Amino acid sequence: LVMSVVYEIILSVAAGFLLALILLNIAFGSKLYSLYVIPILIIVTGLIFSHPKILYLLFNLALRKFKKTEIQASDFLSYWRAIQLILYYFVLYFLQGIGFFFLINSIVPLSFHAMIGVIGSHVLALVSGAAALFAPDGLGVREGILALTLQFYFPVGIAVLISAIARIWFSLAEVVFWAGFYIYSKISHYDGKTT
Repeated sequence: LVMSVVYEIILSVAAGFLLALILLNIAFGSKLYSLYVIPILIIVTGLIFSHPKILYLLFNLALRKFKKTEIQASDFLSYWRAIQLILYYFVLYFLQGIGFFFLINSIVPLSFHAMIGVIGSHVLALVSGAAALFAPDGLGVREGILALTLQFYFPVGIAVLISAIARIWFSLAEVVFWAGFYIYSKISHYDGKTT
């Protein structure tokens, strides 16, 4: 369980920053270079730490310290499999970004030419919030990044408004998913029996 959580954090954050940098570079070029330093460091760190040899050493070092049974090297994902998961995260983040673009268009009109930049802004905000361990659920960090990057398309007031609406949108999505899983668990265990 711990291994799966570590993999998810490392790969999702590294993938998100990598995709965001690619998209923002396509959309804005040199205008955002000052924002690139920390994400590049996180990407490099994520790619290094997702290597099975590095994870194997770190996990077993921690397990030895707590006098637990060590994990076999074969229990770790291959590096190629980790790269495949990063590509899957690319698809997931890109689809979420498209949804975010249409959310913005439901508030204010925005050209389809802006889609790449908006998706990049969304992904950068999402993973910056996840990487900010000091902020619960990225509160404030996500909105700040969105407000900053969306100023390329909107006045400051509208960019801030969109970032606040996006927080509500994210929260509603989490509530809907939680409710769906809760209802499913109740239906599948009806009368105390699994159907």
